[in-house]
Amino acid sequence: MDIVTISYLLLLCVTTLYAVLLERYKHLWEPDLTWLEVAIGTALCLVIPWLLARTAPGNWQLYEARTWQAFIVGGAPIVIWQLFRMIRSRLQTMQEARRLLAEEQQRHANAPTAVAKQRGE
Repeated sequence: MDIVTISYLLLLCVTTLYAVLLERYKHLWEPDLTWLEVAIGTALCLVIPWLLARTAPGNWQLYEARTWQAFIVGGAPIVIWQLFRMIRSRLQTMQEARRLLAEEQQRHANAPTAVAKQRGE
């Protein structure tokens, strides 16, 4: 394997670990430090092309391509993590809404019985 492939595999591993850490310790970051999450993720993605520009041969076009590749490779785990969180949150919200709706329907179903008891029927 060449230095470029190894660099991007390392980036994929690092950003995957970063997404796992963000999920585990999100209570320390969100919502006030979301900007810091983004800044760190961006910096992680930019480190690889920066290092490759100094160690691997190439020109500015190759550097630009490597920068975009780094954002795709490094950003994918974070995007997948955020999509997972969004889907999980929506499913939890739907479950809670169904539970509340069922409780409300049960309350209304019991209402005529309660009224009849009050009337002595």
